[in-house]
Amino acid sequence: MANIQNPFNDQTSSSKKSETKLDIVVAAFGNKVDLFLEALKESVRRVYPDVTPIVVGKDIPIEDVMLREKMDSHPHPGSLKLPCWEMGLEKAKGEWVLFMDADTLILKPVDRYFGDYDIGFTYRHLSHAPQEWLNSGVMLCRNNQAVKDFFKMYKEKTMEIVDDGGTDQHAFMSLVEGEDYAKPFTKYGVRFKGFYVNELNRARHYEPWGDECHILHYKGPIYYLIIGKPFQHKWSDMRYKRLKCFYDKLELWKRYLPREKVKHLGVAPKHFIPVPLQKLFYKGKW
Repeated sequence: MANIQNPFNDQTSSSKKSETKLDIVVAAFGNKVDLFLEALKESVRRVYPDVTPIVVGKDIPIEDVMLREKMDSHPHPGSLKLPCWEMGLEKAKGEWVLFMDADTLILKPVDRYFGDYDIGFTYRHLSHAPQEWLNSGVMLCRNNQAVKDFFKMYKEKTMEIVDDGGTDQHAFMSLVEGEDYAKPFTKYGVRFKGFYVNELNRARHYEPWGDECHILHYKGPIYYLIIGKPFQHKWSDMRYKRLKCFYDKLELWKRYLPREKVKHLGVAPKHFIPVPLQKLFYKGKW
């Protein structure tokens, strides 16, 4: 069996503390994210042992009653994370703030991405879209007034569209519409820089995450598998290599939690390994 990629083979991963002060802000509400949040906190502990994530919605309660009610009733409550992120930004003391969705893991330090910009976001290419697509699940920002002003506008834009099916991601895209995401640009007095998702927001389930990956995002089918939500998926229709990557990604995530909490999770080898090879798989010889 091929070894699962080890995210800790980078010498800076567990021993070197951040040279520039970093805060990490996470929005988390609802019981379904508890497992993800516990794994995320453990990943932060291993990479940045001196950083305690600012978790708004759990460790820091949301006092706005109307917002809490909206979160409880909204079909996609994660779209309402901007008020939480804005609260976290106000509490952050570091020079840089890393915003992360609850269903992410940090594998390596992100210090190398600090630079001459205010807001770093992630984008990816889509074959069916005329331009790159943004994903707002991970952002790396300077802690300054220009960023705070933008986040206030970003939150207000999100709350305008969320009741009509819009998301925080749609709000962000509307605010930077027409820009070339692959190149730095300035708008609203803020310097933006896009990073390709493979490095800071890797979410492809059926492909290797690669040594360049610093943050993994557990979205889509793998998210549903973890929270126990039914979804239509024909494992037998998938090519072996793709499902093997899915399996490895899930196994990596399980390393961040006690075994008794995740022993019920997984894709059985019988789903994708030919019967003659299953014995070798279980013996660790394949």
